[in-house]
Amino acid sequence: MTDQEIKQWLEEHQNESVYDLCRKDAFKCNLPWANTFKMAKDTPEYRAAKATQKAYNDECSRLDELFRAKLRSDYCNGVPVEVFNKAFSLAWERGHSSGYGEVANCFDDIVDSLKEVYWLGFTNGKAAR
Repeated sequence: MTDQEIKQWLEEHQNESVYDLCRKDAFKCNLPWANTFKMAKDTPEYRAAKATQKAYNDECSRLDELFRAKLRSDYCNGVPVEVFNKAFSLAWERGHSSGYGEVANCFDDIVDSLKEVYWLGFTNGKAAR
């Protein structure tokens, strides 16, 4: 997705929290997934299944990107991307097996502490050394 597409999506959903969107399954991929593991290669069925897999993977990537953008928009405006990325990485490790809602819960638990640690490293707007 382009930055403009993400920005437009965020504007369309600005009155909804990431939790509201998770409850609506806004980040759920509704495309079919095809299992190609036991298919003979170089057949029309295999090529069709690979195309189905690609469409599914592309949609999942798009939804992941929107989820990350919504979390950043809801929690981390004005915070460096490195702080957001670290909080997201920790939250993803802890919660992704239970879905986006749990990742958001974990992120909520982590991000304030990381922001505080980050801002403590600054004195008078300059990085403390």
